[in-house]
Amino acid sequence: MILREMLCHLGYRVIEHPDGSSALMTLREGSEVDLVITDERMSDMSGLELAKTVRRERPHVPIIMVTAYGGVEDYLRSLGLGVFEYINKPVERKELAVIVKAALRGINQRNAG
Repeated sequence: MILREMLCHLGYRVIEHPDGSSALMTLREGSEVDLVITDERMSDMSGLELAKTVRRERPHVPIIMVTAYGGVEDYLRSLGLGVFEYINKPVERKELAVIVKAALRGINQRNAG
């Protein structure tokens, strides 16, 4: 909820879901999604599980993983799944703005090339 507020304040349109399953449903329904931001720990699946599925089904969508329980092993696994950035909570608005812009810039560069 705090991330949604930060992103909306920065001018982004946000689709928020309470869990990974509903987020995947949105992706599978064909919604235009430019970026996925997920918590590492969710009620129904891990952020790593969500990232793995997103990577398989939408390989060009950047993923940002947010966690309050950051460990080196999970960080390395997220990198192996192609997660764009792994952020520890609490997230500062300036930090989030820079990371989101960089992730979206990468998409725009791929689409232009």
